[in-house]
Amino acid sequence: MNLAGMIQRVTTKVTKKWTKQRTAEERGRRSRSSRMYVYSDRVCFTDVAGDILEKGYQHASGNGRFTVDVRQFYYSCRKAFKEKTGNEIDAKYFSQNLIVK
Repeated sequence: MNLAGMIQRVTTKVTKKWTKQRTAEERGRRSRSSRMYVYSDRVCFTDVAGDILEKGYQHASGNGRFTVDVRQFYYSCRKAFKEKTGNEIDAKYFSQNLIVK
């Protein structure tokens, strides 16, 4: 095999995964959007919940002196979630996904 053929074979082998991804992106938007999501710097509510929930509970309960309703707990935490993630947290999501009863 000549040098040009060897170079072409090595190049094809090295770029096989990239070529497959690029071809899929050209066919449909879904592949492109899923690739962009991988590189997202978005902060999720569950990522910051550990930092926020304890402080929010302490605030809502007066440092443990009072019982706290889930709604009161939500109100004491929502500002911190907005600051950390940049998104408003829904009360339903807060009570059904972040708080385990």
